[in-house]
Amino acid sequence: MKKLLSIIVAIGLMSANVMAESGKIAAASVSGTIVDTSGFGQCAAYIVPSPDSIVAGCKPGVVTFDCGAELTGSSRSTNVLKFDQALAANALGRAVRLTITDDKTIDGYCFVEQIRLRNIPAPAP
Repeated sequence: MKKLLSIIVAIGLMSANVMAESGKIAAASVSGTIVDTSGFGQCAAYIVPSPDSIVAGCKPGVVTFDCGAELTGSSRSTNVLKFDQALAANALGRAVRLTITDDKTIDGYCFVEQIRLRNIPAPAP
């Protein structure tokens, strides 16, 4: 019985370490964008605050929108629309609200699940 209990506890601890994490950034600044046919899921953005400060499993500085629809269940058209929001925020100097996850990544860059263009100035980097 003790051995069974130990196994159950060990499995629980191991699964806790591999659980995906997501986080929300209420007011982020888009400081630049990337279009790259061979990396970053074809489109990405530099954001402040850095994604790794919100979700520990993310690489610093950049998030992907997966415009190439590389991720399972990903929609190219929806992802391009999300990237368009980042482009608009960068051009207009507006803040965005982001939901990012390390459950879906491309080369370690976390995926933007949701983006909202806000009608407030972008925070200073």
